[in-house]
Amino acid sequence: MRALDGSHFNSHRYTNVLRGFSKLLYNIKCCLAYDGRDFYGWQKTEAGPSIESTVQDVIELILQHPVKLQAASRTDRGVHAQGQIINFFTPKELDLSLFRCSCNRLLPPSIRMLQVEIAADDFHPSLSTIGKTYTYEVMHGILHPLKRHTVWSYAYPLDLQLMQKATHLCTGERNFKAFENVSASMTSNTICNLSCFEVMQIDNHFHFELYGNRFLYKMVRNLIGMVCAIGSGQLEINAIESIFASEKRYNAFPCAPAHGLCLKSVAYTNPEN
Repeated sequence: MRALDGSHFNSHRYTNVLRGFSKLLYNIKCCLAYDGRDFYGWQKTEAGPSIESTVQDVIELILQHPVKLQAASRTDRGVHAQGQIINFFTPKELDLSLFRCSCNRLLPPSIRMLQVEIAADDFHPSLSTIGKTYTYEVMHGILHPLKRHTVWSYAYPLDLQLMQKATHLCTGERNFKAFENVSASMTSNTICNLSCFEVMQIDNHFHFELYGNRFLYKMVRNLIGMVCAIGSGQLEINAIESIFASEKRYNAFPCAPAHGLCLKSVAYTNPEN
């Protein structure tokens, strides 16, 4: 990935992006899609390139002023997104369509800005959300090479009906502390409402979809790891309630790898958001 600096920026090429200046700040909302395998997650880190730093560099290059990005989900290293929502503020009136095209010209092929719009002044991509949808892909058998970066290749046969029963037992408003990663800092509120947790099968491919009002650190991947352990007969389904009751990370099942996880969409209650 080449560094984005002034030597790669043609100021005349992007002049039309900026329609003018205002004493007010415009709240710009963007929808991003990305392949997470080349990045160390959303959040900036000294360990390597992040989605946040890559997108911020491009936006600042075009607008020629610093911006602070906020995101609906701080996806982990290797996690993908189809509908990550971010925002930033600018005093400049933008041609939104041209701004989106300009960003996509400068962004690496693994990141794309899908939509850009002006949001309400009080919109915040994380604080304004009422829920998020995640998907997870699992396959038992011969994994096609083109899917190796987006699907978890599972070593054991999986029982669909058993996994469907397991996912149903995990839904509702519950304390999901047992599914928060042990390395995470202690979260004061571990109550989440997981209103949808479904699994569908096509041949040897299993597609999981989860919708909830909030998710703890690595909660989705730990849930998938448990359900697959149940579906493969490595864990009894009646262990689910005791795992929830323990409020401790259970080591009888693995945390599913990051590359099978994707942030599908983010929901907001206000149509203007």
